[in-house]
Amino acid sequence: GEQVVAAFATVQRFTHVALQLPHEPDWWESKLGQSWRIVHRLDVDAVIVLAVFAKKTPATPKAILEACQRRRRDYDRITRRRVTP
Repeated sequence: GEQVVAAFATVQRFTHVALQLPHEPDWWESKLGQSWRIVHRLDVDAVIVLAVFAKKTPATPKAILEACQRRRRDYDRITRRRVTP
């Protein structure tokens, strides 16, 4: 709803670029300053922050992506959303 749009607008205001991650179409990686990144997902009623990290290489580290996948599954399970394998 309106609160999600406002929260997403806040994230956008503090970030420079938001890129959709190719391996997870509903995840976004936004740039915070010069080296910090935030991986987030826009849900129906929330903006879910999956990770905040210092990006030191062009690719998102595998460990970060794996942590995001675990957090997404946990969030979906807790909120009773359908979990995809």
